[in-house]
Amino acid sequence: MSKIGIHFSGAARHDGFKDYLKQAADAGSPFAAVFSVDQNIVPDVLAVSPKTFTVFRHQMPHKDGARDDAVLGQGEPYAVGVGWFSQAAKTFVKNPGFSAYCCTNELNPNNPAHHKWAAAYWLGMMNAATDAGYTIVWGNFSAGCPNLFDWAAYYGDCLRFAAQHGHILGLHEYGLDRGAMRNAAPHLTLRYYDAYLAIVAAGLPCPQIIISECAPGSNVDKDLRSLLLDLEWYDAALMNDSAAGAPIIGAYLYQWGGDEAKPFADAMPVITAHVIGHPDNEPEPEIKTLTVTIHKQYVDELKEWAAIRGGTVTA
Repeated sequence: MSKIGIHFSGAARHDGFKDYLKQAADAGSPFAAVFSVDQNIVPDVLAVSPKTFTVFRHQMPHKDGARDDAVLGQGEPYAVGVGWFSQAAKTFVKNPGFSAYCCTNELNPNNPAHHKWAAAYWLGMMNAATDAGYTIVWGNFSAGCPNLFDWAAYYGDCLRFAAQHGHILGLHEYGLDRGAMRNAAPHLTLRYYDAYLAIVAAGLPCPQIIISECAPGSNVDKDLRSLLLDLEWYDAALMNDSAAGAPIIGAYLYQWGGDEAKPFADAMPVITAHVIGHPDNEPEPEIKTLTVTIHKQYVDELKEWAAIRGGTVTA
């Protein structure tokens, strides 16, 4: 099943959003996920694509007008995390029905003191969410962050708590100045798998992971042929890594919203066609090729047995 999803945010137009979801779901290949910023799209999603995993993120304004997260390093972190979640939950309760919720984004600690502060902050946030009955997405690290050794050095308690209580680790992956996502591996894209391996190698449990933002460059590519190549490349890795054990829910293409709404709407036919081409529970082929080792005296008998069942034996 395709792991591709949509990052959905404020915009003047969202041409055919529900129709595209329905096309994919009706084809037996629903979009894996939709990540919504302050828009209650659950009724639309549940009406046509109930298997799609949905996340609601609330952006809370600071007094200075900045948005997205608490101020890194200010205040007692655990208490700040509890308070930040509690404030966001006043909006969460007005937007029920999402699979998970989120109130943190690209906090980006980059030194030991800030990593320790962020870990305590997210632990407080997750504890408060657990007590309130919410599944939340924590982290939402920028592309290329954090360094792989930081998982074991600073985030062991967060990973253990998230895995135990069902909270989800958010990561971002972009092509940035390298353009296509396929040009930015493994340091900016496909990094999720190295993070998973680093976590497991440290003897830590890995919670479920979402790539809560991803795109060529910094937004979906206007070059639709290149975008399709990226989708095929990235989705193949996501599906293969998921089958190999990495707990990937989905990857959310950035973004249908803001100034990017028009180019994203233009790209949706290509994105939807890709998702439809990778259906849920693809049927196994009627005929399978097997390798069998038997004594030579039974070869003719096996050929006869296979022939009456529509098969062949090559000896």
